[in-house]
Amino acid sequence: MKTMLNTLLIAMVVLTAASFETGLAGDAGECDQCGHPGSRKVCRLVCEKKTIQLPCYSSKCETFCVGGPCKMGCKHGDGLHGSGCCSDKECASCQTAKRFGYQETIPGCPKQFTRKVLLRKKIKKEVAVYRWVVEDLCKGCEEKAASAPVPTEASLPAPPRVDAVILRPRVASTVSLEPTPAKREDSGIVRRSVR
Repeated sequence: MKTMLNTLLIAMVVLTAASFETGLAGDAGECDQCGHPGSRKVCRLVCEKKTIQLPCYSSKCETFCVGGPCKMGCKHGDGLHGSGCCSDKECASCQTAKRFGYQETIPGCPKQFTRKVLLRKKIKKEVAVYRWVVEDLCKGCEEKAASAPVPTEASLPAPPRVDAVILRPRVASTVSLEPTPAKREDSGIVRRSVR
């Protein structure tokens, strides 16, 4: 049992060391920019422009009318017997004249009201988006390449977790790329001094 655990432990150490060697050495391929051999992986901060659509809300006033109570007007009526109703005299109920009647309605005085109507409009805005890019660069291109300049109020993404050289961005004031530890607050215990 002990021999099996020792063998397993040695195998894990060898595999871990082999993976670190390949991660650090890389494939020593060609440079992404100039094509020279002998490059290494470099993390570089890139600033890109992204167009986003933001909803914008406003309102406008709209006037409309509501009619008042209607007044009843004149009554009208027509006899329908001679105008094609049962002209062939097939049905006995149509022997008497049918009357069609209606009454005019006169609209009352309208009242004006104002209501606010919601307007929604989309505004296109261009914003800066920062992201880390892993590139294979040779020594000459690495000296020329630089990370994007970062304004002081910008929040940066965390650097990627790769075995590569990280080119630090140029910053107008001090901005730390490392995550800051959370501040501990008081535990809320009130201590009183005894006199």
